[in-house]
Amino acid sequence: MPVEATHVFLGRPWQYDRKILHDDLTNKISFHFQGHKVITKSLSPKEVNEDQLKMKQKRDNEKKREKHNVIKTSLLISPKEIKKVMIA
Repeated sequence: MPVEATHVFLGRPWQYDRKILHDDLTNKISFHFQGHKVITKSLSPKEVNEDQLKMKQKRDNEKKREKHNVIKTSLLISPKEIKKVMIA
């Protein structure tokens, strides 16, 4: 059974009980939500690629920050103090 992101986003009944208009030609969905007209549209392949690159870059930056914070906070003594203990 095919599932679209809009089904997850809005829930399946959105097609039938919210006066949704779907334009098959442009693949746009329009509806009114809290007094505002909302129009969704599909991303172009270029936009999808750009979005995926941004998300990957954000994840990589978060991983680097996590590693850096773990290294910073996990050292309870300095490297010099470790050497002193090992030599003694």
